[in-house]
Amino acid sequence: MKNVLLMVHADAGLEGRFQAALDLTRALSGHLTCVDVFVPQIVPDGFYMGLDSASAMVAQCAVDYDHGAALKHRLEHEGVPWDWIDATGGLPPRITDEAGLADVIVSSLPANHLFDPDLPRVTTNLALANNQPVLAVPVSSRGITWCGRALIAWDGSPAAMAALRASVPMLALASDVELFEVDDRTAGATAEAAAQYLSRHGIVSTIERIHSLHRPTAELILGRAKAIAADYIVIGAYGHNRTRELFFGGVTRSMMHTSPLPLVLAH
Repeated sequence: MKNVLLMVHADAGLEGRFQAALDLTRALSGHLTCVDVFVPQIVPDGFYMGLDSASAMVAQCAVDYDHGAALKHRLEHEGVPWDWIDATGGLPPRITDEAGLADVIVSSLPANHLFDPDLPRVTTNLALANNQPVLAVPVSSRGITWCGRALIAWDGSPAAMAALRASVPMLALASDVELFEVDDRTAGATAEAAAQYLSRHGIVSTIERIHSLHRPTAELILGRAKAIAADYIVIGAYGHNRTRELFFGGVTRSMMHTSPLPLVLAH
């Protein structure tokens, strides 16, 4: 894992993504690719924008340009190899277009800002549309300690296995790795099998297993992460049908909206 792709866009999550991407690129001795996506306002055919709307678009373009210029200036002094791609269009499709040779994509968890992009949808689409893991960073995050503690939310599902495989290069840097299993699992690989898989990569892990007692799984995962002072969480994205999770709730959706820690997601 050497190629880190950062989604650059003028929103509240940009600084958090930037710091996380720098930390990950340094930890992996990798290369950072910044994809700066300008998302123009959509105007229906035959609809007159008016001077106010046109001025708003110009102002939006200027803000994006200023953010990009500031980031480029900072990158020149960060000591990591990097390149820059300018793109226009929707965030998920333009990032996907450029992610073919990326090893990991850095995106954001939700922000409560009216004019920000729909970050949960963007991150979800990236996790579902790409073969790479997505590092989803809270807006308030200002860096990730990759040599710290990692918590793996384990349920034996194909999504959990995909997340585990994808995160091996990151987990190899961690001082402590714990597999956390809520023992309501009825099928799939056991946490013991996952620990054995990690051991073949030279990663020593421990297992913590509890019964849910009908408590929400996301709440239990976050509680355990807090108890062990985890620095990030590895979790499978949408192990169940995505539509079902969106309408009826699910672990992925709850984690994305409530986690104070970075998530490494894979589908």
